[in-house]
Amino acid sequence: MALIEIQRLIVPGQMQTYDLLILQSNLRYQVLHTKKDIENGREPESKLTSSKLQVELGSFMASNPAPKWSQLEQLPYFGAVITEGLRLGYGVVSRVQRIFPDTVFHPSGYDIPTTAPAGMTTLLVHDDPAIFPDPRTFKPDRFLEQPELRKHIITFSKGSRQCAGLKMAYAELYLVMAAIWAPAGFKWELFGTDLSVVETIHNFLNTSPSLDSKGTRVKVNKQRAGSVK
Repeated sequence: MALIEIQRLIVPGQMQTYDLLILQSNLRYQVLHTKKDIENGREPESKLTSSKLQVELGSFMASNPAPKWSQLEQLPYFGAVITEGLRLGYGVVSRVQRIFPDTVFHPSGYDIPTTAPAGMTTLLVHDDPAIFPDPRTFKPDRFLEQPELRKHIITFSKGSRQCAGLKMAYAELYLVMAAIWAPAGFKWELFGTDLSVVETIHNFLNTSPSLDSKGTRVKVNKQRAGSVK
């Protein structure tokens, strides 16, 4: 196998792992932060709580303690949480350029001539208030109320250049997040963490917060949380 072919296999795998770490960190922050707001008497518009997620997972996992990915993706609220995490996780945000060699492209009334490179960034789509009202707020319910919004999620790109590890990424997200938020799992709470850890400040191919950010930090209670009633 040629070196370039090896690189084509290894580099996407490395990027997928990095992307998933960012997405999982974002999801942990968003869910825990909303739980903290509710505990402090500030109910957010999304009404997302970790207990709401645990109720759905707990009801299902009571009879399926070791669920498969194909089973987890059938849970509507859990799926909405994953999708909203993908929206605010962005993935690769550097503009990936495309060329239309034979036709003039007409986006939003503009003419892009043939052979002219054109690109877009996930940030401008996922943060577009015309598509996702109140885009900087974590609202999983938006995908339950309007399932058609899922077509605008381009975290893994679209079309022929879509991420080759898409299915593996989804499987990892569902299985890992189910293990984290299972009601019989550990208790989690934010520690020394605020919104800045998931805000986009830099573009290093992927999104990055401030360079002095310590990331999403949590306290893990070794005592089991028990089932949600």
